[in-house]
Amino acid sequence: MVRVMEADEFNARHPVGTPVRFWPGAKEGEGRASFTRTPAWLMSSAVVVSVDDYPGGIALSHIEVVPESSEQEHGV
Repeated sequence: MVRVMEADEFNARHPVGTPVRFWPGAKEGEGRASFTRTPAWLMSSAVVVSVDDYPGGIALSHIEVVPESSEQEHGV
């Protein structure tokens, strides 16, 4: 139930199209710039979201929302 609430909270704050940085593997380096393309959902024991230009879901633990003021600065 807590994970479902985590997905709901993410979705309430960050609609589809939100600029993000993501790490498909180890969370090292700068990550990749993208946008969310789906709402977050519970998959197995992790909450995930799909991003543009990458197949499958990325765990929210590997997603960082890019603040609007720094979108251009970070290449999103």
